[in-house]
Amino acid sequence: MNSTTRRDRLEAELRDVREHVESLEAELQKVVTEEQHETIDHLEDHFDAVENRFKGLRDFWKALISESSDKD
Repeated sequence: MNSTTRRDRLEAELRDVREHVESLEAELQKVVTEEQHETIDHLEDHFDAVENRFKGLRDFWKALISESSDKD
C-alpha cells in the first residue's frame, strides 16, 4: 500500500471522526439545554406549590388572630 494513500485514508477518517464528535457535542448541548428548561419548569411548579401553601397558612393565621381578637 502506498504511504500517501494510507495517509490520505487516515486523514479522511480523522476528519470524519472529528465531524462526528462535533455532531455529538451539538446534540449533547441540545439535550443539556432541554434538561435545564425542564428543571426550570419543575422549579416553577414547586414555587407555585409553596406560594399556595404560604397563602393558606397566612389565611389560617389571619383567621386565628381574628378569632382570638373576637374572644377578648
